[in-house]
Amino acid sequence: MPTITIVALGGTWHATHTDPRVRQLFGTFTLPTPFTTEVAVDHVLRTLRELNPGAQVRVEGSDRPTPDGHQAPTANQEEKPCSTRLTDGM
Repeated sequence: MPTITIVALGGTWHATHTDPRVRQLFGTFTLPTPFTTEVAVDHVLRTLRELNPGAQVRVEGSDRPTPDGHQAPTANQEEKPCSTRLTDGM
């Protein structure tokens, strides 16, 4: 079962995915969610669970390595933007 772990970074909830397809599509395992940290974590968890019924969704600290072995970004170290462009041909 894929896991989605959320963490607050720079005022936004970010989601780190264990599904390798996320990395293939976006060039990263960690993506920003549409939620600012002003939104309660319970609401973020509930919404992500509804949208991803086949995944385990949880909150965890940012000291856990991502599936590719890199450290998840911390509040002081933002992840670099993805340079992969999605096209209609995909």
